[in-house]
Amino acid sequence: SAIVSQEIAKVQTDLTSSLTSRQTEYANELNEVGTLIDTTFASCARKELVSAHDAFTYFTERANLVAIPISGVDPENEPSAKELEATAKIAQDRNVATVFFEEVLPKAFADTVAKTIGASVDSINAVETISQSDLDAGVTYSSIMKSNITKVATALGCK
Repeated sequence: SAIVSQEIAKVQTDLTSSLTSRQTEYANELNEVGTLIDTTFASCARKELVSAHDAFTYFTERANLVAIPISGVDPENEPSAKELEATAKIAQDRNVATVFFEEVLPKAFADTVAKTIGASVDSINAVETISQSDLDAGVTYSSIMKSNITKVATALGCK
């Protein structure tokens, strides 16, 4: 973000102060989210995040969680019955209590795995689908991530 701010400031010199201030503010917000992830997931009963697809790699890596995607990286890939069964077995063996799906995607696969193992289903936001109305309502990357952190921490029994 520093490079973007510097390049804009070259063209719009009157914005330099504002851009520098906003850049610092946003960097602080991101650091706050990172620290929240670090502290929240330091002590959890479970470490497995089962989700409809692998959209949360950076989050799970930062939180030191194990990602168990039902359908791989591409949400358009429909898992086979054998893949659903394998995911359910892994989730059951690890005592997964909640299976997550992205808010904007169908939750059918998450429902199938959850029903098989007796878990609940909840939604998390992959941020990529934030709308203009969300932005107008004050929704930010940080607010979405804080909501995700709360939901996942609750599901994993974090202290």
